[in-house]
Amino acid sequence: MDRSTDRVRNSVERFLKLSVSLYMDRSTDRVRNSVERFPMGRVLY
Repeated sequence: MDRSTDRVRNSVERFLKLSVSLYMDRSTDRVRNSVERFPMGRVLY
């Protein structure tokens, strides 16, 4: 029982870390794209 629960806990932690890292990457990319699009566009045009 302990071994199986440890395995499940490890997999859950790994999944959470992966999802959090993916979400962070996506949000940072979105922010970077919006920042590049708006202020640079205002400065250029």
